[in-house]
Amino acid sequence: QRRVHGKHCQTIADTAIAFRTFIAEFNRRRSWSFEFTMGAHCGPLTGALLGNVQLLYDTFGDTVNTASRMCTGALPNTIQVTEAFGAALQGRYVLQPRGDITVKGKGVLAAH
Repeated sequence: QRRVHGKHCQTIADTAIAFRTFIAEFNRRRSWSFEFTMGAHCGPLTGALLGNVQLLYDTFGDTVNTASRMCTGALPNTIQVTEAFGAALQGRYVLQPRGDITVKGKGVLAAH
């Protein structure tokens, strides 16, 4: 089993929090109500560089799919993460348990 790199998860968490703060300020300054959702999961994935002339980079794997499911199931203006992602943060962030949620193709997962 591969070791999850908590530093990568912390960087993702910091970026997500900064984005949430930016959107809140953006909405406040313009009197808008732009909403977003974010999802995060950690685990193995595969990356690929595709093309000959115009190169495209993409990632594949169950980790990407699970993060996507966290995003689509999140409440507006929230960052929803899996139990694995929360554990990788090693208590450095305050997480609010959302409880068990049904995730398409995954079954029931604990989310924060």
